[in-house]
Formats: sequence, structure tokens, C-alpha cells
Amino acid sequence: KSIKQYLICELPAVLTIHIKRFQQYGYRLEKSNKNISFPLILDMSPYTSKMCINYYKKSALYSLYGIVEHSGRLNSGHY
Repeated sequence: KSIKQYLICELPAVLTIHIKRFQQYGYRLEKSNKNISFPLILDMSPYTSKMCINYYKKSALYSLYGIVEHSGRLNSGHY
């Protein structure tokens, strides 16, 4: 067995995360309506190279600033 892991070396000032919420059933795509919980403070240190975070002396903590949510279907709707 093997594990492949990517580690971030330099963190951005503003981190944007896009969560794709689609499920595929054969050739059909559907939007998932399940709730997602997201922490108000996100610690990125488990995904960051220890050598780089010590070198840059930057914090790996991000505060949740805003959420954009799409309502509607795959082919139409509003943000």
C-alpha cells in the first residue's frame, strides 16, 4: 500500500475553498442538498509542510469570513 500526499509550502493571505456538491448517477448529475458543517477557525497546519511554515513564520489559521450559497438546480438558480 502507498499513500500520496501533497503539502502546501506557502499559504495565501486569503484562502478560498470551493466545495463541489454534485452526485453522479450513471450519466445524470444531481445537486446534493446535504448540510455541510464548517469550522469558524480552520487550521491548515496538517496540510502544510512543517519546514515551510517554520521558514515563513506564518500562521496556518484562517477565520471564516463569508459563504456564498447557490439555490436552485444545476441548470438555473441564484447565488
